[in-house]
Amino acid sequence: MLVNRLPRLCSLCSRVFYSSRGRRAGWRTLTGHTSLEYANITQMQQHWGTVAPKRLSHSDFGDLYNTESVQRFLQQLMEEYRDSSKKIQHAQLSESERKILIKRQKELLPLANVFENIQQALKDLEEILSLLHSSAGTKDEDEQLTQLLKDEEAQISHNILALRKDLIRALVPVDPLDSSNVVMEVVSGRTTGGDICQQFTREMFDMYQGFASYKEIGNLTF
Repeated sequence: MLVNRLPRLCSLCSRVFYSSRGRRAGWRTLTGHTSLEYANITQMQQHWGTVAPKRLSHSDFGDLYNTESVQRFLQQLMEEYRDSSKKIQHAQLSESERKILIKRQKELLPLANVFENIQQALKDLEEILSLLHSSAGTKDEDEQLTQLLKDEEAQISHNILALRKDLIRALVPVDPLDSSNVVMEVVSGRTTGGDICQQFTREMFDMYQGFASYKEIGNLTF
């Protein structure tokens, strides 16, 4: 599944949480020590080792777009795509090298298209914001035109968020086994379980059959 194949962009969990109780906001460890107490304990008990770095987590595919590691990886792929496109034009390439570059270019093409769409949407959004800023507070300000610009801004912002999610999905490498066939056998207990086991097996079979129908997997034989 997509989530299982996403790159792991998190580190070990830090055993620290933030607290805002009282007038002086700060952080406390899970054992209840304040930041100053924890610093003293860390200096006195260095044999505990270093504190694990804070875990980075996300709640949506779109959140991954703003992480530094994803941005760095994205820039590397875009540079590879541009380099591949340039090298294909060279006449000195052998046939085998050209095939490798063309194959890689096709793999990166969906990612490059989404990236270019995001860049164009950002330019459009910048123009809309510039128009809104220049017309705000002037005598010639048209309320109807301003509302149209605000609606356009909201629509472009929504499209950018959707494109960023598509970009994260495009970053996930294709599993070579996705197009392969699979034979799955669902069998109830042959010696134990009785009617309850057979009923559970039937429910499992219906679950997989429903999942295959939901995913529109073709060439099914039940």
